[in-house]
Amino acid sequence: MTTLQEFRDLFSSEALAPGQQLSVKNIALLFSDLKGSTSLYEGVGDASAYGRVNRHFDFVRQRVIRQHGTVVKTMGDGVMAGFARLDDAVAAAISMQREIRDWCASEGIDPALTLKIGVHHGPVIAMTANDHLDYFGRTVNLAARLGETARGGDVMLLDDVYDEVRSLVALDSFSVERFTAEMRGIDRELTLVRLVVV
Repeated sequence: MTTLQEFRDLFSSEALAPGQQLSVKNIALLFSDLKGSTSLYEGVGDASAYGRVNRHFDFVRQRVIRQHGTVVKTMGDGVMAGFARLDDAVAAAISMQREIRDWCASEGIDPALTLKIGVHHGPVIAMTANDHLDYFGRTVNLAARLGETARGGDVMLLDDVYDEVRSLVALDSFSVERFTAEMRGIDRELTLVRLVVV
């Protein structure tokens, strides 16, 4: 229920009493962020940049909802979204990367915005924070770090997560790059997969 947008719109602040926690066995999380937003503000000014960032939230939200997910929160110019199914999260990420340039052109946004996206799944703790249902824990941290690792125009996954979805999601228009990297706050190297639209 917590990954349904309608539920969150109606009951997010009432789902759990303050201080109460709920363990969720498996949820897929998508973190998106705008690349170069600081230079965007410098280049076009505060009002114009804010307008572009704000409209991009609608773009992301529409694609999250289309894939049966929910926007958990926005942070600066980034979005955290939750999905009941991993393949829906990856499909939402792919649709964002495939469609962002055409959407920017239709909105008169030039240069086009560039998204950095990370997707991960696993157990989380759900609790009410700032009057809204939010998620916390290792899965959340990994998904956020994957988004930070993205270069822009790509979708970042752990290697084992990629193996779970490659037969479920159409990845034919993406190049696949595997590599190992360290991520902030994680004490070991991880094998990552970068999907890039070709």
